Amino acid sequence: MERRNLLKLAAATLPASASLPAQKVSVKIVNKRELPAPLAGMEATTVEVTIPPGASSSPHRHGGMVLGYVIEGDFSFAIDDQPAKVIPAGESFYEPPGARHTTSANRDASKTCRILATIIAEKGKDITTPA
Repeated sequence: MERRNLLKLAAATLPASASLPAQKVSVKIVNKRELPAPLAGMEATTVEVTIPPGASSSPHRHGGMVLGYVIEGDFSFAIDDQPAKVIPAGESFYEPPGARHTTSANRDASKTCRILATIIAEKGKDITTPA
């Protein structure tokens, strides 16, 4: 088979998203506030995470516990190298403090996944760090 025909065949068999530039996960802080006693010294940061079709984030940790809710799409989620599970829109998830978030992905190649997450951590502590 000629090289140019092989390249045409390869291009035809790749999913449409494979030819598009990779899109990045975006994180927008929607609220941040200090917490009162008995949680003085802590703050709650709420973020909206948008994961484009087929995108994922690198393994990371959060500065405290995470309470999350899937607004749209199906969220592929795992901590501490456990098997990934898919959390559909309308359901929630939890990450304990110090957990290594090993899978954070949108496996769907056709629609966006959006999450609302609140990280409760010591005031001034980074909410996300590479793991």
